Amino acid sequence: MSLAPKGMKAAHVTFNPNDQTADHIQEVVKYLLGKAGCLACGRVALLNIEFLGDPERELAQAGVISVSEVGFGR
Repeated sequence: MSLAPKGMKAAHVTFNPNDQTADHIQEVVKYLLGKAGCLACGRVALLNIEFLGDPERELAQAGVISVSEVGFGR
């Protein structure tokens, strides 16, 4: 493996939450690692996972199917 610096690479994916399995997620991660250059070199620096939450009743009635909130008080 070359010690020359490599350019920063990033990938952002949004998954369909319906019929999701761990195997599907792992396939996508493996695919992205391959695109980055190596399945075994350990080049992942940040893995941020966000889970979608079910909306409150009022939002669901307005057609919202998922909610993600940061910093709101309850």
